[in-house]
Amino acid sequence: MDYTERYIHAVISHLPLSQRADIKAELESLIADMLEERLVAGENREQAIDKILRSLGAPDTFAEQYDAKPRYLIGPNLFDLYKTILKIVIVASVIGMTISFGIQLGLAIDERSFPFGNYIASIFSVALESFAWVTIIFALIQKSNIITSEWNHSNKQWEPSMLPPLVHERLKIKPSSAIIAIIVQVFAFALFTFSPAYIGAFLKVEGQLNWELVPFLNIDVFKTYLPFIWITIFYAIVLEIIKMIRGQWTTGIFVAHAIWSLISLAVGIALFSHPSIWNGQFIAQLAQTPLFEHTEANIIFATTIWDNTRIWVIPTIILITVIDLGSLVYKFVTFRKQKSS
Repeated sequence: MDYTERYIHAVISHLPLSQRADIKAELESLIADMLEERLVAGENREQAIDKILRSLGAPDTFAEQYDAKPRYLIGPNLFDLYKTILKIVIVASVIGMTISFGIQLGLAIDERSFPFGNYIASIFSVALESFAWVTIIFALIQKSNIITSEWNHSNKQWEPSMLPPLVHERLKIKPSSAIIAIIVQVFAFALFTFSPAYIGAFLKVEGQLNWELVPFLNIDVFKTYLPFIWITIFYAIVLEIIKMIRGQWTTGIFVAHAIWSLISLAVGIALFSHPSIWNGQFIAQLAQTPLFEHTEANIIFATTIWDNTRIWVIPTIILITVIDLGSLVYKFVTFRKQKSS
């Protein structure tokens, strides 16, 4: 088997994105020249490639020659991705905070009491916290050697047969999908942490500038679940970052994603099974808004919709989890077929 393409792919995966194209071309040329010399000398092609790759050494070791400073908090192989994720998280956090304050302004516009000072302070705080958390995550990933773990933890001498196979098209992880997932998780964190009271029905009052809000949740009960929600979101963000680093599905990523799905399901069921999680005064508060015509038929209709909505929340969460795990199983079957081929 010709391991050349697999070796080059493994080497450039340890390098910054901006250098990969040039170094790939350089390495292809180097190996081609070395192979030509051996073929002219009469060596067998497969044996010649095996000897060339052994002489170059393990991909991570070979990649170090392009690295003038081998010790980093966040190494060059991760730094481009670190900057990208840092920008995404900070921008998404700031947008989420801005939306929260925008809702607050919409609800209190007649009072002219929008706290601009608090808004600026919150923006600065959330940006600083985003920087700290993203930096910590990448520093831990760098320290864990998550990219080079395939061969770094073996006492065996490296050989070409240790090279991971090239990625099947169906098993590639698109950066765009991981980025979207991170943005969604950041928005969820901002919403659940800073604005859970704004999860509700918004009603525009005719002839007035402000909106009426009737919350869905009992905020005091909801806040007791926040630590579990934070853990689930943090886990998801770390997982998506690892997916972007790997660029492909692996056994570890399959397991980690399945665990996240089950954790999310458990948190969702525990949260919405709590009898007091919902706003017990929702219908009464809705009936007090100017747009609600207070008749017995309207109250019965609103109560029916409200009760059905609460009943279907948990089945919906279960259905989403089943679809996610089903998709995961399909990818895993493809993954196993590729490895066995």
